[in-house]
Amino acid sequence: MLTYFCITVVANIVAALIFYKSINISAMSIVPLFLITLMIFQAHVFKNEKIENGFRTMHRSNLTADEENGMMESGANFLLRTVPFMIPFILFFPSLIKALSVLIYLFGLLGGLLIYRFKNKRKIHDRMDFEEKERREQEKKEELGK
Repeated sequence: MLTYFCITVVANIVAALIFYKSINISAMSIVPLFLITLMIFQAHVFKNEKIENGFRTMHRSNLTADEENGMMESGANFLLRTVPFMIPFILFFPSLIKALSVLIYLFGLLGGLLIYRFKNKRKIHDRMDFEEKERREQEKKEELGK
């Protein structure tokens, strides 16, 4: 990941040097700068927030604690990887386009979560089928016991 950040930072510096006449830093540059700060903060929270089995009361999820932790880790990594794409919004674009940097933020926020679910869709589905089969078997045992 460090190599990725070094390459993207160097690419942004080279772009700033090559297109120095197109640099357009305005008051709206605060929006992507704020979003970068928010992305880094959220990635830190996602990485450090660990969910334990049996302690999920906030929302109903069909994922286990390990799966949710993996999804949060994937979300944090994806969020951090989209940070360098925000730098050109600070330096170059007109004010209206800088406001659209929110779309990059949303892409980074949702991208890692969706990628995790897509990569592990089969495993999650198999686990849920197995749990449903076990539930039905338990219900049959309980009915026979009555």
